[in-house]
Formats: sequence, structure tokens, C-alpha cells
Amino acid sequence: MARTPLTREEKENATNEKKASSPAVEPIANGKGAPPKVPRRKATNHDNAHENGTSTTSRKTEMNGSKESISPEALSSPSINEATTIPSQLPLVPSFVACMRAKESMLSLQSWVTLALTLDGRDKMTKLLQYLSRLAAYLVASSKHSSQAKRFVALKVSLTNSRKAFRLGRTLIELHRLKQLKLWESFIETCRVSKLADAENDTPSQLSLACRAYQSILSHFASFFASTDNTASTASSTPFLMVLGSAVKLLGLAGFWAGDNVNYLTMSKLFDNYQSNDSERRMKRMQLQSKAAVFANRSYFMGSLAGLYVSWRAYYRFRRQQQSEQAAAAAAPDSNDSLQSEQTKAKQFALFTMLLKSICDVLVFSNNPGLDLWQTYRGRKMHEGFHCLCGLTSAATVLYNNFPDAKK
Repeated sequence: MARTPLTREEKENATNEKKASSPAVEPIANGKGAPPKVPRRKATNHDNAHENGTSTTSRKTEMNGSKESISPEALSSPSINEATTIPSQLPLVPSFVACMRAKESMLSLQSWVTLALTLDGRDKMTKLLQYLSRLAAYLVASSKHSSQAKRFVALKVSLTNSRKAFRLGRTLIELHRLKQLKLWESFIETCRVSKLADAENDTPSQLSLACRAYQSILSHFASFFASTDNTASTASSTPFLMVLGSAVKLLGLAGFWAGDNVNYLTMSKLFDNYQSNDSERRMKRMQLQSKAAVFANRSYFMGSLAGLYVSWRAYYRFRRQQQSEQAAAAAAPDSNDSLQSEQTKAKQFALFTMLLKSICDVLVFSNNPGLDLWQTYRGRKMHEGFHCLCGLTSAATVLYNNFPDAKK
């Protein structure tokens, strides 16, 4: 049966019935229906706290129906606002500008006078001038005025020889420091700790066996290494390897001063045999000076290597100690944190300069006669400019440590 087509009125009535049965959609400006309704994002505690000026804890308390609120004093406690009480960590390389505040002004003449009155101060000032003249000789020799380099070479030689006079008798000073080092007491304490560990483990450790072997050897030198003061019975808290490294460093310095003294006295013709002619005396004098210089350079290089180990361990231990103290101070803030921080930075910079000096000394003496490691392993000497820079840095670090401290 064929379907009768709808008239125009019937089509309009059907359309009106569909609109009445469907939910109303408000028209928008472009004539299309409104987009589907997007569900609103649920407000977080952070948004509520930001809009209403309340904390997250107080919002949770209100949502739970509790009438209690947190006071501002509780919000500022270390448990809630912990980030404000943790001190900043020390950088690996301290700031030079910040650490110079612990010293007197370099523009003050009185500070330099005080520094010049000390033996190390005068010696390092002379060393600074010595390497400056050596650097000037290198720079002038590589320029078009190469003939003028002789004057700086002569100045360098004169300053080098003048420094030798300040070193007479310094071997006794190093031996006295070695005696006050409490090496024997530290060794006995290390053996005692190793024996206690062996008693707990019922097996002798390698450290204990080494202590027993060296104890019989060092016992012959106990009368020299033992201190004479009343506090010698108390072993030092410094690790034995650091104490042993300090002893090797002092022995190296003692050998350097001894060789340097022999070199200076030989240069002064003290050991000449005046029964022989001048040429023979000069030849023997140069041979003895060369042997003394080689012995001095090798001794100082050995002491520099030991000093490098000791300086590195001291700087490493200081940073570990400061990290533990900063972690402990996070829960207990102190009003003197700023003062302690300045003192800590100054001590860190002093230890850093000692480490830097040891590195420079190892580099310088590895290039000196008697060692010549650069010539042996690289086929040529160290760059003269870099050699002078290391010598200047070594002298500057000692000048900083001996510079007068700022008045509190």
C-alpha cells in the first residue's frame, strides 16, 4: 500500500512535538546549540587555602566538622616550616670575597708591616718577587726585547739565594714538630682499637697484623716520638694515616732544609779546600751544590706528596663534619648561625688554600732538577709560564694564611 505524503501543516506539527519533548537548548551567538556542559574541576585544598587565606590543615579541620584551628605559632614551628631552618650547604670551592672579610684590609699598611715581621711572611714575599721576576724574564725573552731578560734572570737568582739565608737551622724546627706530633701515641691507640675489633670477631685483621709488625720496629724510636707533656697519654682523635702523613711531610721538609743549608754554605765557600787551585775548588763546589740541590728537591717532593694527602683528608673531613652539623642544626636553629657561618667559611677557605698550596708544590718540584718528571714522561719541561703561576699561587696561599685576622 503506497504511503500518502504529509502535507506542510502535518510536517510543522511533527516538528513542534519533537521540540516540546526534547530538553531546551539555549542558542548562542553563532546560531548553533551550546556545547556540552564540561564538569567543573574540584577545588583542591591548596586553592581553598589561597582563596580564603587559610592553611591546608585548617581547611581539613573544617571539612571534618571540628572546631579546632591551628595557630600561627604552630605554623611557624620547625616541623611545618622546616625549609626556613635548614642552613645553606657550603660550596665545594669557597668564595674568596666572602673569606677575605675574616682578614684585615689589604689596603692597610699596618697589615703588611705585621706580616713582614714574621719569618714566613718575609720569605713568601721574597718568593713572590722571585717568581714575578722569573715570569717577567720569560715574557721579555719571548718578545722583541729579549736582551733585556738578563736583568730579570739576575734578579731571580739573587732573590733565590737570599731566601736560603732565612732557612738556616730550620731542620731543627721540623724535628721538634715531629716530636710534638704524638705519632707513637696515635699508633698505640690504633693498635688498641684493632685489638678490640679482633676480640669481637675472633680473627686478627690485616690492620692488627700490621700494627704488631710495626710496633716492634717503632718501639726502638719510642723515646724520640713520645711527647714530654702531661697530655701525651691522651691519643689524638686524628686518624693514624693523617698523623703518619704529617710525619712524612715533616721529614721531607727537614731533608729539604738540610740540603738547602748545605747548598748555601757550599756556595759561601765554607767547605772549600784552599790547598787546591781555584778551578778544582770551583768544580768540587759545583758538584757538592748539585748533589745537595737534588737531595733537597727530592725530599721536598716527598713531603709535598704527603702534604697533599693530609690536606685533602683534612678538607674532606671538614666538609663531612659540616654536613652532619648542618643536618643536626636543622631541628635546632641557633641565633648565632650567621657568626658561626662566617667562621666556618673562613676555616674552609684556609683548608682549601692549604690543599691548593700542596697541589702547586707537587707540580713545581716535579719540574725541578733531580726529578724532572715532565721531561722524563712528556719529553719536555713544564711550560715556564705555568711553572711561574704555580709558584705564585703557592706563595699567595701562605701569605693569606699568615695575613692578620680581622678584629672581632
